[in-house]
Amino acid sequence: MYIETSDPRQNLDKARIVSPMLPPTNGQCLKFYNHMYGNHIGTLKVYLKRPNRSNALVWSLSGNQGDVWSLASATITSTEPFQVVFEGTRGTDYEGDIAIDDVIIRPFRC
Repeated sequence: MYIETSDPRQNLDKARIVSPMLPPTNGQCLKFYNHMYGNHIGTLKVYLKRPNRSNALVWSLSGNQGDVWSLASATITSTEPFQVVFEGTRGTDYEGDIAIDDVIIRPFRC
């Protein structure tokens, strides 16, 4: 996923990518690479989405992280089927893009 922040995007616009429905788990490791570079980077968040519940935040990072790809991880637990939601929020200007790549869920806790 790549979030382009140039015109016509507006401050605080959001982009989301949602996984297919996954089975309940008592602990899996979500791993992915992220790239958050520029003067006006917003926020990248990862949520656990379950039917009839509010989304649960499992990971978040804001601001310029430099021109590098960084590995991130979060342990996912859920007693019911769930989806993983990646949400990128544009910052206050067009200078800064957010990307994720190589998303994987491992069958053990991080």
